[in-house]
Amino acid sequence: MKCSQASAALICIILMAVSPASLIAEEERQPDASQMDSSDLSAAPSAASKSRLQGGVKGAALLTEDGLVKLGQATKDLKQATLLLIGEVTRKELVQVRGANVLPNGVVIQPMPMPSGLAEAGPLPPRKRQLKLFMRTIEFDVLLLRNEVDALIIPESKASLVSAPWEQIRSSISKIEEHLAELRLLTAGPKYDSLKIGRQAVAIHDLIDAAEKSRRQVVSLLK
Repeated sequence: MKCSQASAALICIILMAVSPASLIAEEERQPDASQMDSSDLSAAPSAASKSRLQGGVKGAALLTEDGLVKLGQATKDLKQATLLLIGEVTRKELVQVRGANVLPNGVVIQPMPMPSGLAEAGPLPPRKRQLKLFMRTIEFDVLLLRNEVDALIIPESKASLVSAPWEQIRSSISKIEEHLAELRLLTAGPKYDSLKIGRQAVAIHDLIDAAEKSRRQVVSLLK
């Protein structure tokens, strides 16, 4: 799946605001989602997961505003993890160009392209440790997102009203799981193809946006 130029620009903007350090510290305390099933979600130490629907029972709660809010949080968490993975495979090496020039009249000319005197050089290879951490987060969030959706049922009185956007949500999640399966293979090592990993991650990012758009439609229709 190819992302639009607008999607790529949005990703670059958001990546500047996302810090991987806090996620890395948190992920070291999380279990490996690839070895979990839905019944194990209640054991995950994530603070966000403690307040969410747990277990693998389908149709455990009505499609209510509270459930849709939790679904929205799940998509937000997955989107952030995906952005971190994209950031890892698009890193560039920074090299020192030169310092600032000071003219006789005291005017300082900052070096280009960055005031720090650094410039982007070639791409850096993905780091195994970071890939593992970010993939653990994505695995966990996708499993949790699936659990949230499967635990909700549409009230019969609203079925015809929200069926279209709700089916779009389910379709988006199924496609996300397909791209996740590709990511598992691409990040298994020992060699990593940054371009292919990035494409799969961007595809998941765009599908999250589609699911979130449909979720908002459902919220609006249920009001």
